[in-house]
Amino acid sequence: MSLIYRQSAKATIVTMVGAVVGFLTTFFVLTQYLTPEEVGLTRLLVEVAMLLGGFALFATQSSSVRYFPFFRTEDGKDRGFVWLVLLIPLIGFVVFSLLYYLLRTPLVSYFTSDKKAGGELFREYYLLVLPLMVFTMYMTVSEVYCTLKQRVVVPRMVRELILRILLCVVYMLYGIGLFPSFNFFLTAFVGCYGVCMLLDLGYMVFLSPRAFTSSISLPDHSVRRDFINYTGLTLLSALGSNIVTRLDLFMVSAQMGLDYAGIYSIAFFIVAVIEMPSRSLTAISSPMVSSALHNSDTERVRQLYQTVSQQQLLVGLIIFTLIWTNIDFIFGIMPNSDIYIQGKWVVFILGIGRLIDLSFSFGNAVLRYSRYYVWSLVYTLFVAFLTVGFNLVLIERIGMEGAAIATLLTFVISYTFQQVILWSKLRLSPITAEHGRLFLTLGVVVLICTLIGVADTPISIVLKNALVLASMYVLIRRTESFKLLLTETKSFIQKL
Repeated sequence: MSLIYRQSAKATIVTMVGAVVGFLTTFFVLTQYLTPEEVGLTRLLVEVAMLLGGFALFATQSSSVRYFPFFRTEDGKDRGFVWLVLLIPLIGFVVFSLLYYLLRTPLVSYFTSDKKAGGELFREYYLLVLPLMVFTMYMTVSEVYCTLKQRVVVPRMVRELILRILLCVVYMLYGIGLFPSFNFFLTAFVGCYGVCMLLDLGYMVFLSPRAFTSSISLPDHSVRRDFINYTGLTLLSALGSNIVTRLDLFMVSAQMGLDYAGIYSIAFFIVAVIEMPSRSLTAISSPMVSSALHNSDTERVRQLYQTVSQQQLLVGLIIFTLIWTNIDFIFGIMPNSDIYIQGKWVVFILGIGRLIDLSFSFGNAVLRYSRYYVWSLVYTLFVAFLTVGFNLVLIERIGMEGAAIATLLTFVISYTFQQVILWSKLRLSPITAEHGRLFLTLGVVVLICTLIGVADTPISIVLKNALVLASMYVLIRRTESFKLLLTETKSFIQKL
């Protein structure tokens, strides 16, 4: 586990520094210089690009982790595996970019229906999605490959820190009037992703130069047949999961307009901080659980599953506590706060949902890399059905909060279904007594924040934070996950 914690700790530090940059960018630059419609447009372009890119990858993320052990060689050439993971997404890009172009009329009509605010912006900049699709797609490919080499720090730095700094500079240059037009701003915005893609690909070459000197050599027929079957099923699963993870923003954009999509995006950015540390832990642990499943080491899988689940929930809980304790202060210091504070309860609802997600999401990797991977398709289709249904009903009736509630309900029901599958097939579950204690801590935090109410002076804010953190410490200090987190943190600091 030491390698997991070393790489995870380094990547988490990078991620948290990036979170600070992202915080400053989002709350003091983005909301100051861009209108809610423009915020909504930039977010929508990126999400559509990542959706299409997720399709075009042809499940490379999952199949790479699962089948890399069959390609790995001692000389580092790995049978030309690196060319395989670069070529498959290129084919996917050609296919899905063509479909995106042909479906221009119905897609534009969906996001511009009923003349919602900012809808025409998407029509005008529709094709900017295609270069964004290439850039985000190969950033993902690079990250997956570096994960297989158990080197997640540099790709994480590129995505979480360098990209955020570049975007912050672009926002500021646009805001102070140094860009001649909004068109120029969007070109620079897309260019930031292009720069980061080149950095990631360059690191791939640096990390495994010998791998680029080998031609593709496929394993035996049985492995190839299993690869095709697995990739086909996983691709269908990816189609559903990619839509599900972005459906709330798409439906808020279509039903309420880009201005509300911008408000929803700011709330989403706040919540996204909760899961940032978990990305590194999940990334470095996924190849390990794949290897353990490949070797039929069920006990190792159980240990990884429970450890990742507990650590993700613990860190997520600490971050959510700090966010919700200071939520009024956060919105209060934000430019145009009277507009964006409409997303306050979206933050709370999505935050609770994200904690549930952190507790059980690693089970998706376990299921996907096991011999029961076909159930991941069933699971994804079930999640897609829930997400579409809840969003259709709740956004129309409640608005943005309805989209957040739809996400929360989907997490609760779908992960219950997931746990039934994992327990019936593999006798695996991440749930321990510590999960109960951590969720009890969450209840105590919410109760304290409710009883105290809004802290509107510096002294009251400090006292409120002190009371909440002290209560948390009393409740979680004896948990194994907290002790382990402290031990690894102290060890890493000493090494630094």
